[in-house]
Amino acid sequence: MAVDENQLCVICAWRGTCSKKFSGGGGYLHCADFVRDIALKPPQEIKKVNILLTGKPGSGKTTLVIKLVTEMISQLRVRPGGFYTHETKEGFFRSGFKIFSFDGKEAVLADTKLESPYKSGKYGVDIKALEDIGVASIESAVSDKDKDVIVIDEIGSMETLSDRFKEAVLKALDSPKIVVATIQHEGNGYIFQIKNREDVKIIEVTEANREMLVEKIIPMMS
Repeated sequence: MAVDENQLCVICAWRGTCSKKFSGGGGYLHCADFVRDIALKPPQEIKKVNILLTGKPGSGKTTLVIKLVTEMISQLRVRPGGFYTHETKEGFFRSGFKIFSFDGKEAVLADTKLESPYKSGKYGVDIKALEDIGVASIESAVSDKDKDVIVIDEIGSMETLSDRFKEAVLKALDSPKIVVATIQHEGNGYIFQIKNREDVKIIEVTEANREMLVEKIIPMMS
């Protein structure tokens, strides 16, 4: 059933200059002189944008995510949920990755020495760690009213070994909350599907632009 548009609304009735008289009826307060402000977009045209950061390995995507989270908290006063990853090294060489949730949990996500039936390149992947920390943090951020932004670092071949992870990412993207995620630079199938959603903005991260991207992205979230 369509709602009568001539009702009390934030477009005109709450302006300080409003002195109109309203009458009740049908659960609404009606305004006989209602006029839509054409300078404002109708609600259906205002859509959230999920931000996907992509780039070649070593471009600094995770470093950018951490900087973004810091600025989100200090500038926008938002509360992030989700997780981020960090590489581990043996000497000068990368040996694996650890996973950290924003509620303080951490574990080894993948390592060259990890024995696992799940493999991504030279790394054995601990799917239980991914799901217990990464997936659980996404699911919690979607449902927790005290979390404003969902951070996912990253959506890649390693993480998409988990069907539960893939489902959690889709639920996060479909939620009313903004998602800030890193995503594998190359990929087809599921990764291609995520990149081609209408509600995502893909930003290429390079060594040349990564220092300037925080100032570009923060206004997109406010």
